[in-house]
Amino acid sequence: MGFPSAGFDPYAESNFLGQLSISAGLTFLKLGKVSFLSHAEWDVGSARSTARGDQTGLTVHRLALALETRYQVAHRLGLFLKVAPGAYHLRGTIEDPGFSRPLVSRSWTYSLDATGGAAVMFADIGSRANPDARFWFTGELGFAFSGTSAMRFAPAEDADDPRHYGSLELPAFRPSGPIGRLAFAVSF
Repeated sequence: MGFPSAGFDPYAESNFLGQLSISAGLTFLKLGKVSFLSHAEWDVGSARSTARGDQTGLTVHRLALALETRYQVAHRLGLFLKVAPGAYHLRGTIEDPGFSRPLVSRSWTYSLDATGGAAVMFADIGSRANPDARFWFTGELGFAFSGTSAMRFAPAEDADDPRHYGSLELPAFRPSGPIGRLAFAVSF
Protein backbone atom coordinates (compact mmCIF):
# COMPACT_ATOMS: atom_id res chain seq x y z
CA MET A 1 0.00 0.00 0.00
CA GLY A 2 1.24 3.50 -0.74
CA PHE A 3 0.93 6.30 1.83
CA PRO A 4 1.90 9.66 0.27
CA SER A 5 0.89 11.39 3.55
CA ALA A 6 3.57 13.47 5.32
CA GLY A 7 2.24 11.87 8.53
CA PHE A 8 3.81 8.54 7.44
CA ASP A 9 7.33 10.02 7.07
CA PRO A 10 8.40 9.62 10.75
CA TYR A 11 7.76 5.85 10.58
CA ALA A 12 9.24 4.75 7.23
CA GLU A 13 11.99 5.53 4.74
CA SER A 14 9.57 5.27 1.78
CA ASN A 15 5.86 5.81 1.15
CA PHE A 16 5.12 2.08 0.89
CA LEU A 17 3.96 -0.43 3.49
CA GLY A 18 3.88 -4.18 2.90
CA GLN A 19 0.93 -5.91 4.55
CA LEU A 20 -0.41 -9.39 5.21
CA SER A 21 -4.03 -9.62 4.00
CA ILE A 22 -6.48 -12.30 5.08
CA SER A 23 -10.02 -12.55 3.73
CA ALA A 24 -12.91 -15.01 4.09
CA GLY A 25 -16.38 -14.84 2.63
CA LEU A 26 -19.11 -16.39 0.54
CA THR A 27 -20.91 -16.05 -2.76
CA PHE A 28 -24.48 -15.04 -2.02
CA LEU A 29 -25.85 -14.70 -5.57
CA LYS A 30 -24.89 -16.18 -8.93
CA LEU A 31 -26.54 -15.16 -12.21
CA GLY A 32 -24.91 -16.98 -15.13
CA LYS A 33 -21.35 -15.69 -15.47
CA VAL A 34 -21.85 -12.94 -12.85
CA SER A 35 -21.55 -13.59 -9.13
CA PHE A 36 -21.80 -11.42 -6.01
CA LEU A 37 -19.67 -12.03 -2.93
CA SER A 38 -19.34 -10.60 0.55
CA HIS A 39 -16.34 -11.14 2.76
CA ALA A 40 -14.47 -9.90 5.81
CA GLU A 41 -10.91 -8.61 5.40
CA TRP A 42 -8.04 -8.01 7.79
CA ASP A 43 -4.77 -6.37 6.73
CA VAL A 44 -1.79 -5.77 9.01
CA GLY A 45 1.60 -4.20 8.33
CA SER A 46 4.42 -2.51 10.26
CA ALA A 47 7.11 0.03 9.49
CA ARG A 48 10.13 1.18 11.51
CA SER A 49 12.40 4.19 11.14
CA THR A 50 13.94 7.04 13.15
CA ALA A 51 12.61 10.54 13.84
CA ARG A 52 14.95 13.10 15.41
CA GLY A 53 17.29 10.29 16.48
CA ASP A 54 14.64 8.14 18.23
CA GLN A 55 13.39 4.76 16.97
CA THR A 56 9.82 4.97 15.68
CA GLY A 57 7.34 2.32 14.64
CA LEU A 58 3.87 2.16 13.20
CA THR A 59 1.54 -0.84 12.98
CA VAL A 60 -1.49 -0.46 10.72
CA HIS A 61 -4.50 -2.78 11.07
CA ARG A 62 -7.41 -2.57 8.64
CA LEU A 63 -10.72 -4.35 9.27
CA ALA A 64 -13.31 -4.24 6.50
CA LEU A 65 -16.46 -5.84 5.09
CA ALA A 66 -16.30 -6.09 1.30
CA LEU A 67 -18.88 -6.43 -1.45
CA GLU A 68 -17.57 -7.80 -4.72
CA THR A 69 -18.99 -8.54 -8.13
CA ARG A 70 -17.19 -11.01 -10.35
CA TYR A 71 -17.57 -11.76 -14.07
CA GLN A 72 -16.29 -15.15 -15.27
CA VAL A 73 -14.70 -14.33 -18.65
CA ALA A 74 -13.53 -17.91 -19.22
CA HIS A 75 -13.38 -21.14 -17.19
CA ARG A 76 -10.05 -20.11 -15.62
CA LEU A 77 -10.31 -16.28 -15.74
CA GLY A 78 -12.52 -13.92 -13.75
CA LEU A 79 -12.61 -10.12 -13.48
CA PHE A 80 -13.89 -8.37 -10.36
CA LEU A 81 -14.76 -5.02 -8.80
CA LYS A 82 -14.78 -4.58 -5.02
CA VAL A 83 -15.81 -1.93 -2.49
CA ALA A 84 -14.75 -2.42 1.13
CA PRO A 85 -15.83 0.00 3.89
CA GLY A 86 -14.00 -0.48 7.17
CA ALA A 87 -11.73 1.02 9.79
CA TYR A 88 -8.01 1.48 10.40
CA HIS A 89 -6.39 1.03 13.80
CA LEU A 90 -3.04 2.84 13.99
CA ARG A 91 -0.51 2.11 16.76
CA GLY A 92 2.59 4.26 16.75
CA THR A 93 5.59 3.96 19.09
CA ILE A 94 8.61 6.12 19.86
CA GLU A 95 11.54 4.65 21.80
CA ASP A 96 12.71 7.63 23.88
CA PRO A 97 15.97 6.92 25.77
CA GLY A 98 14.77 9.24 28.57
CA PHE A 99 11.92 6.86 29.48
CA SER A 100 11.98 3.24 30.57
CA ARG A 101 8.89 2.56 28.44
CA PRO A 102 7.93 3.67 24.91
CA LEU A 103 5.74 6.60 23.95
CA VAL A 104 2.57 5.19 22.38
CA SER A 105 -0.20 6.55 20.15
CA ARG A 106 -3.39 4.62 19.38
CA SER A 107 -6.15 5.86 17.11
CA TRP A 108 -8.94 4.72 14.80
CA THR A 109 -10.24 6.19 11.54
CA TYR A 110 -12.65 5.09 8.80
CA SER A 111 -11.60 3.49 5.51
CA LEU A 112 -13.09 2.78 2.10
CA ASP A 113 -11.21 0.71 -0.48
CA ALA A 114 -12.26 0.62 -4.14
CA THR A 115 -10.40 -1.93 -6.26
CA GLY A 116 -10.63 -3.98 -9.41
CA GLY A 117 -8.67 -6.96 -10.61
CA ALA A 118 -8.43 -10.39 -12.14
CA ALA A 119 -8.37 -13.96 -10.82
CA VAL A 120 -6.69 -16.82 -12.67
CA MET A 121 -7.55 -20.39 -11.64
CA PHE A 122 -4.43 -22.56 -11.79
CA ALA A 123 -5.88 -25.80 -10.36
CA ASP A 124 -9.13 -27.43 -9.29
CA ILE A 125 -10.16 -30.63 -7.54
CA GLY A 126 -13.19 -32.65 -8.59
CA SER A 127 -15.24 -32.53 -11.78
CA ARG A 128 -15.15 -29.48 -14.06
CA ALA A 129 -18.91 -28.97 -13.72
CA ASN A 130 -18.90 -29.24 -9.92
CA PRO A 131 -15.37 -28.90 -8.45
CA ASP A 132 -14.76 -29.53 -4.75
CA ALA A 133 -12.14 -26.75 -4.59
CA ARG A 134 -10.55 -24.19 -6.92
CA PHE A 135 -7.15 -22.55 -6.49
CA TRP A 136 -6.62 -18.98 -7.75
CA PHE A 137 -3.96 -16.35 -8.15
CA THR A 138 -5.48 -12.88 -7.92
CA GLY A 139 -4.21 -9.38 -8.52
CA GLU A 140 -5.99 -6.13 -7.79
CA LEU A 141 -5.32 -2.40 -8.00
CA GLY A 142 -7.25 0.50 -6.56
CA PHE A 143 -7.29 3.28 -4.00
CA ALA A 144 -7.88 3.47 -0.25
CA PHE A 145 -9.77 6.47 1.11
CA SER A 146 -9.66 7.27 4.83
CA GLY A 147 -10.00 9.87 7.54
CA THR A 148 -7.06 11.66 9.16
CA SER A 149 -5.81 10.39 12.51
CA ALA A 150 -4.09 12.52 15.14
CA MET A 151 -0.83 10.92 16.32
CA ARG A 152 -0.53 11.94 20.01
CA PHE A 153 2.15 10.08 21.94
CA ALA A 154 2.35 9.56 25.70
CA PRO A 155 4.28 7.03 27.81
CA ALA A 156 2.69 3.58 27.90
CA GLU A 157 0.64 3.17 31.06
CA ASP A 158 2.37 1.67 34.10
CA ALA A 159 0.28 0.80 37.17
CA ASP A 160 3.36 1.32 39.42
CA ASP A 161 3.97 4.90 38.18
CA PRO A 162 1.29 7.36 39.37
CA ARG A 163 2.84 10.38 37.56
CA HIS A 164 0.86 12.15 34.83
CA TYR A 165 2.57 13.03 31.58
CA GLY A 166 1.72 15.38 28.76
CA SER A 167 1.65 14.23 25.16
CA LEU A 168 3.83 14.73 22.10
CA GLU A 169 2.08 15.24 18.80
CA LEU A 170 3.58 14.19 15.47
CA PRO A 171 1.98 15.15 12.13
CA ALA A 172 -1.50 13.73 11.62
CA PHE A 173 -1.57 10.58 9.47
CA ARG A 174 -4.04 9.79 6.73
CA PRO A 175 -3.74 6.15 5.58
CA SER A 176 -5.02 6.89 2.07
CA GLY A 177 -3.29 5.96 -1.13
CA PRO A 178 -2.90 3.48 -3.95
CA ILE A 179 -3.40 -0.23 -3.24
CA GLY A 180 -1.95 -3.23 -5.00
CA ARG A 181 -2.55 -6.81 -3.85
CA LEU A 182 -1.30 -10.15 -5.10
CA ALA A 183 -2.99 -13.11 -3.47
CA PHE A 184 -3.51 -16.84 -3.41
CA ALA A 185 -7.15 -17.89 -2.93
CA VAL A 186 -9.09 -21.11 -2.43
CA SER A 187 -12.81 -21.39 -3.20
CA PHE A 188 -15.13 -24.26 -2.29
